[in-house]
Amino acid sequence: MKRDLQSGELNGTLHLLLLFMHRTGCRFVAARPLTIDTNGVKQYYPSFEKLNTEKLKTKGIEISFVDASGIQKELNYLSLDASDYYLKNNVGFRKFIQQQGNFMTYLKGASYLLHKTHFSITRNLILNQSSMVVQDDSGIGIKYFLQDSDKWEFRFYGQYTKPIRKFAGQYQPLLDSMYKLNGATKLDFGLGYNFKDKNSNFMIARLRSGNTRS
Repeated sequence: MKRDLQSGELNGTLHLLLLFMHRTGCRFVAARPLTIDTNGVKQYYPSFEKLNTEKLKTKGIEISFVDASGIQKELNYLSLDASDYYLKNNVGFRKFIQQQGNFMTYLKGASYLLHKTHFSITRNLILNQSSMVVQDDSGIGIKYFLQDSDKWEFRFYGQYTKPIRKFAGQYQPLLDSMYKLNGATKLDFGLGYNFKDKNSNFMIARLRSGNTRS
């Protein structure tokens, strides 16, 4: 995807965001280039060209739009290195996320990066601030959810099989056991790395009653 989105004709992801928003009936109001300062506050740039020439820890786009039901909304798309090595020095982005309060998280085709020790900052931001996490098995490893066994409740969909060969080392016996013990709702579509052979899976992890954040 990185190669496909850095060609002479198509450079970046903005065109894809606008395409799919248009197909869902959205009407665009504005698109503004931005970065995040050390206080976690958005700072706007006069042009995308100017933003691209700057060496910044976080670059992004704020898209204002009206959805199909007539409600005005805002989409912030941010580009940055989310590994611990870089994120520990990106105070502004961490503050920005923490200022969003409670949110829902969706992870798909995440290369199993959030299973790894060097993505602990991103993983903890998600676990600490999400009221719900929707993901396939390539998102956050199930063992991290279970570090606080009373915090989350789970619903499973599809079927859990071993990851594709490229990620064979990321098989989760614990997740396999939970699928077999709890059962799963049939999934009538494919997503993630196993979409071709219809062995897709995803789960919904929701905060248990009493754990909901204000």
